[in-house]
Amino acid sequence: MKSKTLERFSDKVLQIVRANGIGVFSLSAADNRLYPQAMKNGSLPVELDSVAPIDMEDESTLAALVWETIQKHVHRTSDQELELSGHRLPAPVLIVPIIWTREPIEEGEETVRRAVGVMMLWNKRGNDHFDADDHNLAGTLSAQAAALLVEEQLAEFEEIQAAFSTVPIGLMLLSQDGHIIVANQAARQILNQTALSRRHVGEIDYQDQIATLVSDVHKVGSAQATFISPSGVNYIANAQASHDDQIILAFSSSPINQDAEELVGQVAHELRTPLTVIQGNLQTLELLLEDGLQEEDTELVREFLYTSVIQSSRMYRMIDETLNLSRIHVGKELELDIEDFDLIEAIKQVFLELEDRLQRYELVA
Repeated sequence: MKSKTLERFSDKVLQIVRANGIGVFSLSAADNRLYPQAMKNGSLPVELDSVAPIDMEDESTLAALVWETIQKHVHRTSDQELELSGHRLPAPVLIVPIIWTREPIEEGEETVRRAVGVMMLWNKRGNDHFDADDHNLAGTLSAQAAALLVEEQLAEFEEIQAAFSTVPIGLMLLSQDGHIIVANQAARQILNQTALSRRHVGEIDYQDQIATLVSDVHKVGSAQATFISPSGVNYIANAQASHDDQIILAFSSSPINQDAEELVGQVAHELRTPLTVIQGNLQTLELLLEDGLQEEDTELVREFLYTSVIQSSRMYRMIDETLNLSRIHVGKELELDIEDFDLIEAIKQVFLELEDRLQRYELVA
């Protein structure tokens, strides 16, 4: 969905850096691709809906430059025109990482710096090149872009966290060093623990079963095994590595059939966004509110609320589907919930949902 905030931001960047084209892309933690969030071009007819996500595993020159920018947190330039979804981006092209920064919250913590996207500028006005001043300006502006991107995702991550907490499957996210980043209520019950977050998995690992799973994941990327809880109940445990080497653990109380495997995979994709980003969203809100809301900010607030409602609808639907699958697993019948509703509003909601899916999967209505 187009962001008016990022569109206005893009206009300002073009004025400051004196370029004819700009693209702001958000890095998806689910598939490690870059999704367009705002596009502006003074000479080339590039529309946001016509630009496909950038797959950094592609063999194109653009993909290679973007990959290096994301991995090394450095600026990259190209003196040759680049191709973007069939469009040609006139040289020079400047690619800048969008880095979200979180200062230490507790003593002993380190500053977190995480790439959340890239900003591309091309076709410098006056047929000039991007000089050192342009790089400095772009770096400063990319920090503002990071705050905007994280803010755009705030409502979605809040609902993801709500769904994660209530889903009837035990879920845990482990850091690279084996510390538990987050765990839901079902996981705490399975492991017979009242608190799991920030503890090392070795402290709660019953008979080293999780350690064995983690070891297998490091070898092949995913693993499945029978897990016996401290109370003697058998579960099916699935483990999967994320793109940044974190590990997602899922505990199911019955043998997983194809539907449940798809569900676990779906939830796992949602969990690929680390908890630190959610914390960053709250920090970003604080930064945006420091100067106080003005009358002209009403439209922005309305836009944030609209996005929150749409994302909330999607996540609650996911919770309902998960609960229905759980009822089927235990042999319960599903009951129809019959109620009156506004047909016009329902049709509008269908159109909004279809529009969102068309944009997400690059389909044309």
